[in-house]
Amino acid sequence: ADAFTSTSNLSAFRRSPLASRSATNMLRMDSEGGLSTSTVQTIERKLAQANISIDRQSIIKDPVSTPIHEAEVAHGMPWSDTIGDSNEDEPLLYMPFWEWQLEHMKENLTNLRVDDSSLSDFGYKENLDKKARIVSQCYKSDEYRKIRMTYYDAGDNTQVFNSVWYPDPKYNLPVLGIDLLAFNRKKYLAIVDFQPIHENEEDHAATYEHRLSPIKNQYDSLKGKMS
Repeated sequence: ADAFTSTSNLSAFRRSPLASRSATNMLRMDSEGGLSTSTVQTIERKLAQANISIDRQSIIKDPVSTPIHEAEVAHGMPWSDTIGDSNEDEPLLYMPFWEWQLEHMKENLTNLRVDDSSLSDFGYKENLDKKARIVSQCYKSDEYRKIRMTYYDAGDNTQVFNSVWYPDPKYNLPVLGIDLLAFNRKKYLAIVDFQPIHENEEDHAATYEHRLSPIKNQYDSLKGKMS
């Protein structure tokens, strides 16, 4: 009885509610073998207290996510100068897009918060020898289960802004992808598209091609044959 009611041995039962319940049943079955009723009741009370402690400790609370105002300035963002070489007055070509998107998200999305579950995507790396750096941040809202933003800075050699928006599955909408790239300030590539999750557009909750057609029709360079 002392072994079961001591603090050190009781901690072992707190690690396993199943073990505690099994031990209680075992004590009840063996109570005729020499343990008094009061002793059995004392042990059962201790085990019940241990189970209550386990139940309280096993309640998983939603972790407090990083505040938006802290996340958006992490790693010195938004950067004001490049880590690489540049002769431009505004060397970070796509940084205004990064800033605009963050403001758009804060103003238009419901319950916007940092996606701390994607910590591997929320970080920073740099290579001082190659004069390049990359930063990524992840957010989520009631409308989007994940919004990843990435900026790559290597001076005039390379500037990249990339973002992918993953809608909450309940909305049954395509994934939004954004890629803005500049190489040596001579070659530029801009890609903004919806990546359908269904082969047929009609299988989505809302059609979207008619919203993109006016943009495509406005620019001859967008009317080429798909590769």
